[in-house]
Amino acid sequence: MNLEERINYYSNGYKILKAYALGKGGRIHLGVKGDSCRFCGLSEPNATFRNDSHAVPEFLGNHQLILNNECDECNSFFSRTLEDHLDKYTRPYRTIAQIRGKTKVPSYKSRDTRARYDVKPSKHPTIVARLDEPHVSINREDKTLTYHFQIEPHIPVAVYKCLVKIGLSIVEKNELTNFSKALQWIRTPNCGLGFFAPLALIKTFIPGPRPTDKLELTIFRKKDMISIRPSYFLLVAFGNIAFQIILPSDLDFLMAGTKYVLKPIPLPFELHWPYGSPKVDLVMLDGVNVVKDMILPITFSYDDIEIAEDYTGKSLQELGYKI
Repeated sequence: MNLEERINYYSNGYKILKAYALGKGGRIHLGVKGDSCRFCGLSEPNATFRNDSHAVPEFLGNHQLILNNECDECNSFFSRTLEDHLDKYTRPYRTIAQIRGKTKVPSYKSRDTRARYDVKPSKHPTIVARLDEPHVSINREDKTLTYHFQIEPHIPVAVYKCLVKIGLSIVEKNELTNFSKALQWIRTPNCGLGFFAPLALIKTFIPGPRPTDKLELTIFRKKDMISIRPSYFLLVAFGNIAFQIILPSDLDFLMAGTKYVLKPIPLPFELHWPYGSPKVDLVMLDGVNVVKDMILPITFSYDDIEIAEDYTGKSLQELGYKI
């Protein structure tokens, strides 16, 4: 399906239910403090609401959107069981795009501590690696450098569940009646597949210097309740990456056993983007076991490379890095 067909598919079949572009600015509060928790249904005095619960994890760059009707117990549960996996899965993307989390932009170091990618305030990113190591490869003819990031161990299903939790945090509360099974699923301690399939992520990488300078969140809902197509989609975009998932709804039981093709939501970078065409991948996140050896190659272009004589022959420790 080409770009024009996808534009028609979404413009004719879906409406935007909710959209945010988060960056600098004052806090935005969703829900009423002390109202029943949108995830477990408990209210005071059976639940407490003392903490400021971020509707989207801070590590994705959300410093504004606060969810008032998420109880402290659910907030702690999601932080322990889901957010850590999404944090690990997205860390390289956030590092290269310089997405500031709770305190700073996350640095990266390889598991064998032989390579680093550091981002410090008001300075260009610094890549430190030996040329004879597999972490970095240089194509001098094309003037490109490919950095092979190692994604930290994570459970794919937990990554998907965390994205679902984000969608259910920003959707209007009156829509939650369509998500009873998803609400139960994300609150289940184990990382089973649950009621919905496929757990597919459409991942789009947009080349260029930080194409999306804000954290953008959009929920799409289909305009009719008859057509056999997903009822809701969630799009999360930050830096160079856009994630699209089906937000699993009770309404999607009508699709059981049917075959359909996931269509990427059209992005503004697909037409006349000067840094090259976005790269779209379909990633299955239905793994229930820890993934330990995932490599993410990201290629950077450069104008020139110079040998830093002061660095030559020295270990990272000798260069002042903590290992």
